[in-house]
Amino acid sequence: MPSRRALLRSGAVTAAAGLAGCSVLAGDAEPVPLPDATPGPDDWPSDGYDARNTRYNAGASPPRSTPEPRWTRDFRFCHDPVIRGTRVVLNTGNEDREFTLGLRATDGMEVWSSASEPWGYPTPTLGAGRAYVTGPDCTYGVDLDTGEETWRGQPCHGANAASGTVADGRLYLEYGGYFSALDDTGRVRWATSHEAEASPAIVCDTAYVATVFTVAALDLTATAREWPWDDPDDDAPPYAEREAAREWSDPPDVTTAGPRFYHAPAVTDSLVFATAARDTGGELRALARTNGDERWAVASRGRRDPGEEPGRPRSP
Repeated sequence: MPSRRALLRSGAVTAAAGLAGCSVLAGDAEPVPLPDATPGPDDWPSDGYDARNTRYNAGASPPRSTPEPRWTRDFRFCHDPVIRGTRVVLNTGNEDREFTLGLRATDGMEVWSSASEPWGYPTPTLGAGRAYVTGPDCTYGVDLDTGEETWRGQPCHGANAASGTVADGRLYLEYGGYFSALDDTGRVRWATSHEAEASPAIVCDTAYVATVFTVAALDLTATAREWPWDDPDDDAPPYAEREAAREWSDPPDVTTAGPRFYHAPAVTDSLVFATAARDTGGELRALARTNGDERWAVASRGRRDPGEEPGRPRSP
């Protein structure tokens, strides 16, 4: 049975290249880093806020009293908004098609709507002056001021169903069935045969990803290669093998009877936080960042009787 990766891939890409700011990988051309995308105090540029997916803005000033609505907008449907500077960006649509919309942060007025069609529910990722949007046939970037498309994956790959993360001059995401790093030219500069179901967390030379059956730490310096007999149709990028790229995973062995990991992990200096789903309920796990060992976990049953405690700690 062909893998999901084999079904998704649709074109050849370049060999692996370096990661700006952390380490340098061998490649066939000089990479062009994406501009620095450090969020400001009033920004929330991605689903997880920053490259670690902490969902915490230390520079924010929360309201001291009950906040008053500044403005509201009604949509037929919409997905989670993100903000950078004066622009609020979200995926929405009408009866005819879906599109990415840019609003003025001060009053909610529409500034632009994209001509390119997003995949749907994944949240755009806002870099420096550009919104990166995953689409059904490509990943593309639109200018935050004008909404014009200024960037596109080269070459295009389809079925990009999760948001990306901007870090160290790269856009990291599952692209055409491979976990990939794309630079400012849109070229794939590194890839591995792992999946990423949600926005990865990036900390220097390591990516932390949810792969449905595991949460895994991936070595972004692992050598990417391609053997002619491994890809006779020349339709896949050079990539690092799973075992070569994997630093650790939880659980260590993939099993369809185990938990499911659909949400982006969050990373601190010493821990990786991951949510696991089971038929019987959910679980929050704290894993050692260095080796994936479980430090603690809190489980919650899917259904509870009246008066029953909502969660229970579990020893590793």
